[in-house]
Amino acid sequence: MGSPRHRLAMGVLDGRLYAVAGSHGKDCLRSAERYALASVTLSPVASLMHPRFGLGVAVVRRLLYAIGGCNGSCKMNIVECYNPETDCWTSLSSMRIARSGAGVVALGNRIYVIGGFDGRGQVNIVERYDTESDTWELVAPLKTRRSALSSAVLDGKIYALGGFDGQEYLSSVEVYDPETNTWCTAPDMPTCKSGHASAASRAPCIAHGIT
Repeated sequence: MGSPRHRLAMGVLDGRLYAVAGSHGKDCLRSAERYALASVTLSPVASLMHPRFGLGVAVVRRLLYAIGGCNGSCKMNIVECYNPETDCWTSLSSMRIARSGAGVVALGNRIYVIGGFDGRGQVNIVERYDTESDTWELVAPLKTRRSALSSAVLDGKIYALGGFDGQEYLSSVEVYDPETNTWCTAPDMPTCKSGHASAASRAPCIAHGIT
């Protein structure tokens, strides 16, 4: 990357990998950069309006959404949307609950923000954002409070994997069905993980990271 960054968010849009915000030492970043996979080139893009780390990103209809995070002193409910056609960020409706370390995924035209840390403790709150109406709503909560989890979508369902519940690292996995608005438990991961990443393919969902 062009600049060191930690606790950033990553997203893929139009064959380009975006590294968004994060922190470097004591500095909270608002810069973003884009890596073109085809040409193997790295370039800066417009900076976010609000510096933050511990945020999440999701892509819907060729727009990249940056959600939540922390600015070093408080948790954030801010949402910004990046348009690669104009290289600009715009502000959208804020989440109901400010938090960092949440799982963020897109499913259809909606974005789900799962769990996280609100400054007082880990939460099991799940919010759903409608990108067409720019509105938020609460959906069924997780069974287990967790932050620093990973999340992925597979076959129309959302997976929340691992994380930290405030006392211990987790190996547990929960699966959300948007048709029934319910979470159910899935088999645990072989090891506890927090601050990790997960991805889905036609093969089983894969999680990599650290405890």
